[in-house]
Amino acid sequence: RLVRGRALPWTADERASAGELGSLIEIDALRQRSALNKTIMDSIPSQLCVLDGRGVIVAVNAAWQRFAQANGAGGGVVDPVGSSYRRACNAGPEAPADDPGEAAWAGIDAVLQGRVPQFELDYPCDSPTERRWFQMQVHPMAAPMQGVLVVHSNVTERKRAEAALALSEQRYRSVLA
Repeated sequence: RLVRGRALPWTADERASAGELGSLIEIDALRQRSALNKTIMDSIPSQLCVLDGRGVIVAVNAAWQRFAQANGAGGGVVDPVGSSYRRACNAGPEAPADDPGEAAWAGIDAVLQGRVPQFELDYPCDSPTERRWFQMQVHPMAAPMQGVLVVHSNVTERKRAEAALALSEQRYRSVLA
């Protein structure tokens, strides 16, 4: 190797060590990028879930884990990596056709199979104390990993506002009639 026109007197061991150091630097950079990606995912308040091309959970964020633990989603499994998302939705052959879990899985599968470019579904997800609504959005992911990103956002306040507006409009119409 030349530096300023002069050959460096590196031995074979020194060159091997330099190669190992380069590999260690690359590994450290990958770890840092992975930690940054995890930090970004965990900073998002919506529940995120990454699925591979078969519908197997590859990653979830902290919001998903908290929601699953608090609400029994996916059987209350906090770390569902490696599990089937369909099972986490409590969907399957025994579920009724109008079940939100079955509708969610059908939408995910349609995006995975490329039949639709994306999918969105508003669905009820009640807690023991209140009526809640969530919106699920499914977005395809491109190479290097084929799969989908599933985003669940709490839209309860929006649904309540829409219901209040509809009631106000109904009352207004009845006054005018």
